[in-house]
Amino acid sequence: MHGISTGTAVRIEHFEHSPVAVQEPLSSGNSLMDRFGPGIRSELLERGNVAEVQRGEVITSPGEKAAFVDFPLDAVISHYRILMDGRTAEVAMTGNEGAVGASTALGNGFSGEFSEVIVPGKIVRVGSDIFKDVSESSMELSKTVFTYLNEHLERISRRVICSNYHSVEERLALWLLLVRDRCNADELAFTQEQVSFFLGVHRPSVTLAMQELRELGVVDYRRGKIILRDLQRLRQVSCSCYPSLSVGEPEQAFAY
Repeated sequence: MHGISTGTAVRIEHFEHSPVAVQEPLSSGNSLMDRFGPGIRSELLERGNVAEVQRGEVITSPGEKAAFVDFPLDAVISHYRILMDGRTAEVAMTGNEGAVGASTALGNGFSGEFSEVIVPGKIVRVGSDIFKDVSESSMELSKTVFTYLNEHLERISRRVICSNYHSVEERLALWLLLVRDRCNADELAFTQEQVSFFLGVHRPSVTLAMQELRELGVVDYRRGKIILRDLQRLRQVSCSCYPSLSVGEPEQAFAY
């Protein structure tokens, strides 16, 4: 059972795709794709499609090769592992600063994590075979991809350190900021049960941490919603990992 699912299997939706308009080649809506250069970017957009992904949809699973390379536009993806004892460990989060599925598309083994949509929205979806074909004819794309994949390993290391050494309150503040940065919304549709899943802690620990943040005037919450009241204070409460994991740092953008 995955993070957003509650008692039912994750429903994988099938979407009608429509070609991406390329009238404005200077921007794709995904900052990582924009770093590929106008020629490569235009080719990927022309050969790709826009897909609508729904909350709870699992894009990749452990042991699988991704069929697509997905560049989120306004969707947010959580990447996590399920441990032997059933607990979860989120290792990364991807929004419109990154992409999902590139490593396996280039032949680098299989996915090691679940990649699940936690904020629904649109993605630019490029077939893995197309992405590989373009990368083989473009040294620029290949170099950019492998640079970001190496940086992704650093990002995973940061999350592991964070899980081991920082308090639940600090990690909760960090997680809320990471989601907020990627969906640009101060009202987040999550239950405390769902947050505890992605933090890999028991729900009572999240409830206590949420109460502490509420008493500080940083957040408020009601059934199924978390409202961020004071972003500056939330950043102060968050752990020191936030600057290196927040969006806007190109070397942190590429997942998988």
